Amino acid sequence: MARLLEHLFATGPVPVAFPRRADPVAADVPVRFRPRLIAQLLQDNETLRALIRSLLDVCRGRDEDACINGLREVAAAFRHLSLVKATQLYPYLRWGLENDRFAARQFNAVQAEVLRAVRRVESIFEEYLDGPWLVEQRQRFLTDVVKAARLLAGALKHEEAGVFPLYLPPGQYRHVRNSVA
Repeated sequence: MARLLEHLFATGPVPVAFPRRADPVAADVPVRFRPRLIAQLLQDNETLRALIRSLLDVCRGRDEDACINGLREVAAAFRHLSLVKATQLYPYLRWGLENDRFAARQFNAVQAEVLRAVRRVESIFEEYLDGPWLVEQRQRFLTDVVKAARLLAGALKHEEAGVFPLYLPPGQYRHVRNSVA
């Protein structure tokens, strides 16, 4: 899964799978602008944070089945959120920022940092969800969950501060014809 996300984060703009509009600005957009995408991502981030808090609470009770179920819920929400970002947010931003060096550099730096955190979190999920637990895994489960929670919290905070504000309607990017800059 981490390799898939890495590939999706690293690839260029995705070809449009829907008919292009007659509007010359919209015709050049590789991924459709979604006015509510950032609001939805913020809501999904809060849901993920709540699931992580719930998982941490469950871990204090030492109920292994509840821990596994909680981890599955967190992993599912995390993977869904990562997929939405990789298919809707990041390709659109790559297109929008292609001629804005400063903003593109900022975007790439935050994306690289987030991707490192995503890989580490995904490896924790895989370790605990892909097979039976060994004694060593049981002993360090809470520590690993706390580490994953910190990594996720940092990644979400960086995206919200450094990436989400860059998501603008197509006419507001510098290189778009007839821009409304």
